[in-house]
Formats: sequence, C-alpha cells, structure tokens
Amino acid sequence: DPWRLEAQRGWDKRLIADRRDPVNGEPLAGSVEHHAFATGRDESEWVAGEIAAALEAGRARATDFAVLARAHNHLDLFAVALQARGVRFRRVGMRGLYNRPEVLLCLNALRTLADPDGGSAHPVLGDPLFDADPVDLARFGQRAKRMNRGFLRVAQDAIAGRDPAIDAVRERTKTAVRKFVSLHAHLSETAVRRPTSEVLYEFVTASGLLQSLTTDESSAESLERVQNLNKLFGIVSRVGPLLKRDRVPAFIEHLDLLIEMGDDPSAAELETDEDAVSLLTAHGAKGLEYPVVFAVNLVEQRFPQYPKSESMEFPAELRPAPAGPLGASDPKEDHYREERRLFYVAMTRAKDRLVLTHAADYGGKRVAKVSRFIVEALNLPAPPKGAKAATALQSIARYAPVAEPAPAPVAPLPDGRPLTLSHAQVDDYLTCPLKYQFAHVMHVPLAGDPLFMYGNAVHHAIKVWHQHRIKGLPVHADDVVAAFESAWSAEGFLTREHEERMLEQGREALRRFVARDAASDRTPLAVETDFKFRVGDDVVIGRWDRIDERREGIVLVDYKSSEVEDPEKADARASASLKDGQLGLYALAYAESREVMPASVELQFVGTGATGSADVLEDHLERARERVREAAAGIRAARFPARPDQRNCGYCTYRQFCQHSAARRG
Repeated sequence: DPWRLEAQRGWDKRLIADRRDPVNGEPLAGSVEHHAFATGRDESEWVAGEIAAALEAGRARATDFAVLARAHNHLDLFAVALQARGVRFRRVGMRGLYNRPEVLLCLNALRTLADPDGGSAHPVLGDPLFDADPVDLARFGQRAKRMNRGFLRVAQDAIAGRDPAIDAVRERTKTAVRKFVSLHAHLSETAVRRPTSEVLYEFVTASGLLQSLTTDESSAESLERVQNLNKLFGIVSRVGPLLKRDRVPAFIEHLDLLIEMGDDPSAAELETDEDAVSLLTAHGAKGLEYPVVFAVNLVEQRFPQYPKSESMEFPAELRPAPAGPLGASDPKEDHYREERRLFYVAMTRAKDRLVLTHAADYGGKRVAKVSRFIVEALNLPAPPKGAKAATALQSIARYAPVAEPAPAPVAPLPDGRPLTLSHAQVDDYLTCPLKYQFAHVMHVPLAGDPLFMYGNAVHHAIKVWHQHRIKGLPVHADDVVAAFESAWSAEGFLTREHEERMLEQGREALRRFVARDAASDRTPLAVETDFKFRVGDDVVIGRWDRIDERREGIVLVDYKSSEVEDPEKADARASASLKDGQLGLYALAYAESREVMPASVELQFVGTGATGSADVLEDHLERARERVREAAAGIRAARFPARPDQRNCGYCTYRQFCQHSAARRG
C-alpha cells in the first residue's frame, strides 16, 4: 500500500465506467465471479462448458470470450477442453518461429549441409515433403549409432542393399532417400560458392516445399507457413552479411548458438476476423477488451510467478535510484508489484463479466495456494489448508496432447479498415490476383533478382546527381559511378563474369547520362518525391523519380534502366504506361495531391538516351482511378483467383512453382 501512487502522491486511479443503459441511462455494471476447483482439469472443463453453453444458447459469439493466463503453457488444458466441445479458438502469440515445421525443415536441411554426418537428415527425411517410413528411419538411426557412422551414409547403404543388417527397406523410404541425396549433392555445390540465402532459396524451390505451400492459396494455414518462411529469409539476409564469411556452416553455427541462448522470434500470426475464442497471456492482452474474460490458473507460482534469480546480476551501481520517500526497495517485492500490475491488466480486459478461477491441484507435489491477488482484490479470508490432491488417473490425463486450433479461413478486409496500395500492388492484382496474393499477402520469398538490384542502383546514382545539381554542389561522373557502386549487391548473379558485365554496363550508362544531362539546360523541380492521395476510402502511395516545370507545364519523368533505342518504341511504352500503368497513376497522384494537372509524362531510358513522351488527358486520370477501384475491391473481398496468360505467366517470378502457370505448363 505505501508504494501506490494514491499513497505517495494523492492520485486517484479509480476507474469509472461511462457505459449506460440505452433505456434508462443508468450506469451498466459488470459482474465479477470467483470459482475454485479441485484440479486443473476440472477448471478447464468448467470454463469450456460455460463458453459452449453460451454459444449454443445464442447469447454470445465466440469472439466475445477470452481466456487469459500468465504463461502460454497454462492454456493447454483449456485448448483441449474447447476442442472437445467443437468450439473454435485461436492461440495468440504463443508460437516460436524456429519450432514451426516448415522453418524447422529448412534449418535441418541447412544443418545437413554444415554437417553431412550429423543426425539432421533424420527429421528432414521424415517430413511429409520427403515422406520416408518412420520405422525405416528408426532402424537407420540405431544402425548409425551402433556403427558410429553418419545417418545419411547408413541410409544410402541400406537402400542400395550394401548393409546386410538392414533389409526390406520400404519403397517410399528408398524414393525419399534418393530424392534428398540428389538434392543434397546439388545444394552442397551451391553452398561452397554462394551465400546462405541463395542456398536456402534453392532448397525451398528445388525440394518442392514452396510449391506445396502455395498450392492451396485460400488456406490461412498456408499463408502463415509461407510468411514464416519469409521471416526466416529475413533473418538469413540480416545475419549472413554480419558473419566473417556468409556461408551455411558459419550461419548454422551462429544461429544454433542463438537458439541455445533462448532466442526464438515469434512466428507469423495471420490477422483474421474469424469467430473464435481468444486464448492468450495477460501480456498479450494489453490494449484489448472482451465482453467476457476468464482469468485462469490464479494460484501462487503461476500468477504471480515466483521471482527468478538473474543469470547475470545487474550491477548495483547502475540500478536506478528508488523513487519516492520510502527508501531502497526490495527486489522481491518489486517483482510482486510488477506481477500485481499485470494482474490488474488482466482484470481490466473484461467489459461485462470477469471470471477468476483457480484449482488446488496442477500436478505439483503440494496443493496450490490461491493467488494473493484474488485474496486482495476480493477481500477473501485466508485459503483453507489440506486440500485433496488429484488422483493418479487425473494426473495421467495431464499428459494428453495439446490441442491445436483449426486453421482459420482468410477473411475479407472489414469495412472501415484503411487499404494502402502502391502501383506495384495495383498492377500485380490486375495482372493476376494470385500473383498479388503470393507477393503481398503470403510474402512468398524470392531469389535475389540482379535486374531489380541493377535498376535500384541506377536510380540511386541518378538521385545523387540531381540532388547535388539542385543544391548547386559540385558533382562529377565519377561521383555518380561511386554512388552506383555503393548501392550494388552481388546477390543473385550466377557467375562473377555476369556481375562484372552488368557493373561495367551500369558505369558506362551513367557516364553517358551525366554527359547528356549536364549539356541540358533543364533543372528538375524535384526528385525522388513521395506522394500519397485517396481514391475513395483507399490510400495510394508512391514516389515520382523527377518533376520538371517546363514551358508547357508540369512534366513527370520516370527513369528506366531497360534498353530501348527506337524513339517510336519509347513513345509507345510511355503511352501504354500512361493509359494502363505506372505513369497514369503518377499523373493522377500529381493532379490529386497538387491540384494541378500535369501536361505530359516521360520515360527516359538511361542506357540509350531514348525518351518517350505522352500528353496527359482527363481520360487517363479516370482510367487510373478505375484501376485503383477495381484492384481495391478485389483485395478487400479477398478474391485471389489465378489468371493464367501465356505472356504474363512467362514474365511472372512465381511461375516456377505456381500450379496455374501457363508458362510452366507449356
């Protein structure tokens, strides 16, 4: 009590509800209940029964209920009880990335490259992607252990009939081993020469993993699994360059050390509007509210948790000075004060009904004591002693498998939620809605694209040139080439010769560009300028490469690194882009955000010096609005059908594993 702000500073922290009865205007009072049970199983069955009864009676929806606990594993029994009653539920924030099956498969595959004689090949071959027989794998494992040989070598000898101790290997196991051994040999060659991210990408594509995950595009489970892979690629791309040498063995050694120290980022959580009960921790519930909240497992050692000794003590000299007039604080009491604050968070998540529950037996040697926070909050008498422990049968039941929530369907975007679109998103959706889903919903990882990187490096160099010219600062062709080289990345190139050829091509193109632009009397009004505007309820964002103010009016310029020499082809490209593409959207953006209609648009091809232009008409702006509206309507409705087309599929970066690809079928 002395540490409360009310006692120290006289602040009043009492909450006053402002919800009132729509009929008589009286304040609406919620209810607070407390229920005690003999065992944790009884507690979970009662909570699940209360929820199921309310749903069957039509008094509430599943989304009205939340079950809060101090730790994720305290929710396991409640998941089992809800699943047994057929009640949909979702577990929020409980899953670590490195334990997800698709991520574990990739990491184990990389481990087999770092250590071919290790045991990581066992879970890889047992994965449904390869589908080896588990009995055969167990026999291989025992043989490898007895003979002190590598698991993969034992498996190869067994399927080839070279090991008389292992006979009658099933055909599915032989197929799995042959498939993985062939893939492993190919990946091993790549792993010697290329960075980890490229080896990983080769595995997910060549093994068929990415194709299997993108087969059912409408499944929320598939979306989550692909997003988990995307998070793994993000980690690989961040960690790899920090290593002395970005190769698989160094990466695996680094990552396994992080995992051993407890590092495990959260897995992807798909935001859905499914009607399901939320199972989450008090920490995870911060900022959320539910009509009915069950705060469960409210016993000592669970909520509050007991203080844990720090593995590395914080230096006393660096500890903050105690606040308030009470002198030095007790670390143990500080811990319980923090737990009490978290308990307060859990209680205040309830809007109408708060149910506090606990049980006497959760499987420990001693009978659990009711949480001190319940005693404080409800002014209860001291808990009775000598409560009866669970029976042996009840104790065995605690080891039942933990229930996993059923995959949720992908829901349309709710009305009122803002949708932000770029030209790439609009164009991807109108070209093929499935391509949009792969790129912007599932975030399917792709290999590094040298052409994309080349274009970005060229744009960066041109920006440096223009920014210096606009500010009147000295800048030379060598400075522009240096800026181009600073933005360069070797990722994605198949050979060093290919990379060197592209580098030299970019250097020469930029030197020619600088010579042309320096001889011109045109100075840009602005370069690399972001825009944002609305089309109905949707927000469109992007960036203009260059804005010129000329005699005829505003001209929007976009730079292209592709090779076009013919002026007529350049004009045709500009006209097509203005009618149904990027330049049309950029012209609309200028008209909407600056309230000035641009006079024309230009495409400038950096390498050749060719320029294509087209005059902007009101029809072009209306066509751009229609494209945004059409794409936004489909995205909001979560409509992502495939739209196979021989030409578009031929250029699509996802054609390698898309089952609908017209190019792949051809």
